[in-house]
Amino acid sequence: MAVISLPAVTQELERIFGTQQRLKVRFVDLEVYQRFRSMECGLVSCLDGQTGPDPQRPQVLAIALHDKPVGVVSFLVSTNAYKQSSSNLYGRIDLVIMSSHSRGLGIGRLLVLSAITQLLALYGRRLYSLSSLAAHPAMEVILEGVGFSGEYRQNDNFKHEELQLEDADRNGLIMFFREKTAEALQASNFRLRQACKHG
Repeated sequence: MAVISLPAVTQELERIFGTQQRLKVRFVDLEVYQRFRSMECGLVSCLDGQTGPDPQRPQVLAIALHDKPVGVVSFLVSTNAYKQSSSNLYGRIDLVIMSSHSRGLGIGRLLVLSAITQLLALYGRRLYSLSSLAAHPAMEVILEGVGFSGEYRQNDNFKHEELQLEDADRNGLIMFFREKTAEALQASNFRLRQACKHG
């Protein structure tokens, strides 16, 4: 069985998480991802039901508390073969799953913002769009709070959220999401300290 090497987090994420000891960000393998998916059996991934010889696999970032993953976000980057420009990639945030004891700590927001920061830092000008299906109101709030716009499509009970990047200042966007991710990390650390005091 071949060992699949995990991608590395970008320097932007490394700088944000720095040397603080409590929360870390790292990529995890599909086994960890599946363990989190089994906690939320009703979630539907955009990758479910893939057919063909080469199914697309998500990248999975985790937030770890004292080196134990407490939440994951899966995302993928695909090429739009019909787009005839160097900006022909689109990113999709798929599933955000947290362990029950980590809810209410802002880990979901931290996961989403970390994934966006990773995507923008790594793919930069090649991305023309980031999107997600906001099946939960919290996801809608997180995404629309950082510039995504959403719409309900016919017969859907969730919003299609999208951030168009073609005319955006990429350096400005990376700085913006780096700041938002750092703020989310600070907020999660504060909530963890509060929980320890009262728990």
